[in-house]
Amino acid sequence: MKSIKVVLRNPLDKTDTLDYNIEVDDSQLSRDWVTALKTELQRNSLLEKNFCFLGFPRSARNLNYLCNELNAAVFKINLFNRTGIW
Repeated sequence: MKSIKVVLRNPLDKTDTLDYNIEVDDSQLSRDWVTALKTELQRNSLLEKNFCFLGFPRSARNLNYLCNELNAAVFKINLFNRTGIW
């Protein structure tokens, strides 16, 4: 079907990049995923990937950063469960 190039960028040094390709299968689920991805890219949405690539060397996402991000997510979930609002 298609190939999608993903470029990861170091948030501390935006010239430091790593890219890879995703080979997309030819299935209805894959076509739906590509369509949704295109929609989000056209909207200029931020694609969250902070917790997808743990373990890369020399990452700006150290243990302290990850713990803070996880705690913020837990706080938002707990707040929603208590109040129903974000």
